[in-house]
Amino acid sequence: MEITERYFLQDGQWCVIHLPERPSGFGILLLGDTQHHVENNTSFWLQHVGRKKILERLRITGYTIFSSNLNGRHYGSDEAVRLTKNLYHMVMKKETLNKQIHIIAEGMGALVAFELMKSMPQYIRSVSFIDPLLQLKDTIQREKKNKFFYKRLVKDLQKAYTLEEDDVMHMIEDKGYEQDTSSIPVQLFLSTHAKVDGKRHARIYEQVRRTQDKPIILLFYVPERKYECSTSICLFLKAYEKEY
Repeated sequence: MEITERYFLQDGQWCVIHLPERPSGFGILLLGDTQHHVENNTSFWLQHVGRKKILERLRITGYTIFSSNLNGRHYGSDEAVRLTKNLYHMVMKKETLNKQIHIIAEGMGALVAFELMKSMPQYIRSVSFIDPLLQLKDTIQREKKNKFFYKRLVKDLQKAYTLEEDDVMHMIEDKGYEQDTSSIPVQLFLSTHAKVDGKRHARIYEQVRRTQDKPIILLFYVPERKYECSTSICLFLKAYEKEY
């Protein structure tokens, strides 16, 4: 029977490598949103019908996709970034892949992606964002209007950053797209039903990159077609696989 997933423990976190039918030699780091998880024999992206379709399309196209549990709701913490870097280096040692990888980041996963774009741009070929959390500070301010969600968010942040509430607020001051000073090609998918703040930040991010002549493609989708983005993603990735 063909093995399509390989699960393993790395730094106390379950990780998975999704193996392609015919390897192209290119890898994709998958950074999920708040619901993302990897267990010893499954993952959220495999359990979710729409996301699984994206995975299957990427596998069929030849990509080796790897992901970690990252302690759950990490919100771009230093620990999540450290775990991700360790996973990258481990995968590069174990798998026959090009050292420059693609990143697909959904929701909160964007916060780790921005950190990687800042600290290791030489290893990143392109980044595709799906409904990314572009600015953590504004997200927190918005959630203050809903006490239940705000309390949960603060609790998650305290756990992720192992800090008290006031210290966390200081720590996350610059978490978001403002960190991106790289020239790495970016593709950004955003729902037409996204919150006003999300659309505003996406437009600002797009404008900043265009002004600096850095590659960015901003695409809006209707919610019922969210998981039909795999074709656009594959075309985008292929465009940046020429060796320089």
